[in-house]
Amino acid sequence: MSANNKTSLTLNVDFKNKLIKLKATLSRAFDIQLPIDKLVHDTVYRLNVFDELLSLGHEQVTAQVKSLQQTAVYIDIQPVSGNVSKQDATVERNKQRIKHAIAIKEHTLNKSSFVILLLASIIFIFIVLLQTNILQVTVLSGPVSTQHSSPNILDSLLAEAAPAVHLAPTIQLPVDNAKLTMRLHGSNTIGEHLAPALLTAYLKTLGVSEMRWIKGDSEVDRQLQYIHNNQAYEIELQAHGSSTAFKDLANGVADLAISSRKIKDDEVALLKAQYGNLGLAGSEVIISLDGVAIIVNKKNSLNSLTLLQLADIFSGEINNWEQLGGEDLSINVYARDLNSGTWDSFKSIVFSEGDSILSSNASRYQSSSKLSDLIAQDQAGIGFIGLPYINNSKALSIAASITSPPIYPTQFTVSTEDYPLSRRLNLYVPAASSEFIERFTHFVTSAAGQKIVEQVGLVSQNIQLQGIYPNKKAPQIYNDYGEIAQRLSLNFRFQQDSNQLDSKGKDDLLRVVEYIRQHAGLRVVLMGFSDLSEEQDKQSLLSLKRAQIVERELQTRGLNITAVEGFGSQLPIASTKTAIGRSKNRRVEVWVF
Repeated sequence: MSANNKTSLTLNVDFKNKLIKLKATLSRAFDIQLPIDKLVHDTVYRLNVFDELLSLGHEQVTAQVKSLQQTAVYIDIQPVSGNVSKQDATVERNKQRIKHAIAIKEHTLNKSSFVILLLASIIFIFIVLLQTNILQVTVLSGPVSTQHSSPNILDSLLAEAAPAVHLAPTIQLPVDNAKLTMRLHGSNTIGEHLAPALLTAYLKTLGVSEMRWIKGDSEVDRQLQYIHNNQAYEIELQAHGSSTAFKDLANGVADLAISSRKIKDDEVALLKAQYGNLGLAGSEVIISLDGVAIIVNKKNSLNSLTLLQLADIFSGEINNWEQLGGEDLSINVYARDLNSGTWDSFKSIVFSEGDSILSSNASRYQSSSKLSDLIAQDQAGIGFIGLPYINNSKALSIAASITSPPIYPTQFTVSTEDYPLSRRLNLYVPAASSEFIERFTHFVTSAAGQKIVEQVGLVSQNIQLQGIYPNKKAPQIYNDYGEIAQRLSLNFRFQQDSNQLDSKGKDDLLRVVEYIRQHAGLRVVLMGFSDLSEEQDKQSLLSLKRAQIVERELQTRGLNITAVEGFGSQLPIASTKTAIGRSKNRRVEVWVF
């Protein structure tokens, strides 16, 4: 063969183009700069790099590497000069293929030998450590994460890249730079136990498994940090009282208001320009129901009080238990602090006349739990508290008036709002809130969210059934239904001076429809009531009209109603002297049989 008949290899254009695309992908995804020339000319280096890139587990990178592995690096050998015989070209081509095969074999053998030697060394060291008790093996109950050691070649590529790339780093909570997703401020009744439970349950629905509560500057401040999609987030919870919720919204330091009382008209006006009308049904969300329980020491012999007697006790007009038929002990009054929504609810119902004020001798507390614990230790004590905090104290039955029967705070009497000191726990959601906040709000009112409410000890809005005992003051037809029917644990109420259902009523329509669908065959009876303050000759008509409004709303949702009754102002369940009491009397009860 002539010296002029030398041969050379030509790089496969298809292989080169695929390599350029891989380089672009690595630069974009990991900021790795791939040395193309070295990959083309150094076969062993190329094979090692391909192996390590496959170990990254990146879908696009894996597909591109596999495509490169199936593509020839070089195409047919072309003569540089002179005429080369077909036989010579074939011989030269076979030589190159043999060299390439030898390189692959050496790479595979070297890598296999190294792996075998490494495994043998690890096993030997492991046995020695076990025998010397240096190593202790612990079986974990949770999933074990594995980390792959980065090969030398990939390490060098990453080291040359700027900035450094960390693939799926492990985040240890707490962290200092968590991204803030939501700030809930307000009621201690909600913030102490209910809000934490709802937040934790909601995050679990998003697939979050790593979360941690962190104490703040005071006992009612804390943050919930959690990891989602390898990013640390934080939710801020402050529970200094319902009034602080609306102040913090106004100051732009809160995203949601949690309140154990209804928002006041002046607060609605203050916040309207920033957040829209928070008093409307779309912004006012009922989290749960609660009763303001009147608690005394378990050794106290009294079992019930009227609202008037409560006003006299807490104002100091009645100052000894003997005046109420009890022991000769001076009464010690305990109350929640000024920022408390529980205090606002108590004050608006018990001190409704405006003539009474809280005794100057009353001891006031920010923490619901602390107040309850103190009364459990004080035989002469009396206080008011949210239903879940009765604990080791004794709750009293409360009568709206002398002529009304005392009603004990139970899940059912609070749920129907028959109990005179029942109240609603509220969440106020500003207009244009984030998607995260909107989804959290929907979870709170869902059946799953209301299950959390029950677990905390508050009264959920999930429907229950209860039979009704005959009432001597009730019309005969009412008692007749009581013999064959049961009552649902809700009442439909209406906005003030309106025949429009309030915010809870609109959600309750869906709850009733869903309940009847799940219990096929039940017949529904609606019983409407009015209030004594309404025009006497129109009371029966108004009560019937309210029941018909609920009937129409349920019918549009596909539910048939068996009967509709109107009982006027009969059977009031609350005082007519307060706006809250009058609104409770203007109601529609739901019975089924």
